[in-house]
Amino acid sequence: MPRFLRRRSTLDLEREDPFAWALAPPENETPVEQAARLSAQADAQKRSDAIDEEINRQRLEIKKAPKPVRVLLLGPSIHD
Repeated sequence: MPRFLRRRSTLDLEREDPFAWALAPPENETPVEQAARLSAQADAQKRSDAIDEEINRQRLEIKKAPKPVRVLLLGPSIHD
């Protein structure tokens, strides 16, 4: 006899994933609250993108910078 598995709903997955549950909008969110939340998320995303861009710019700058030359002097040391 074949066994049928119950499909998991997105609600079940949200309960198992604490990040999805924490980041989900409140059920009784008003349109004004939703607009404020979305605006704050957009601002946070812009800030995050700016930080990522600065990190990448610095990484490229370091790659392009001249590498220091290290010289190892061998021989007897002279002490007075």
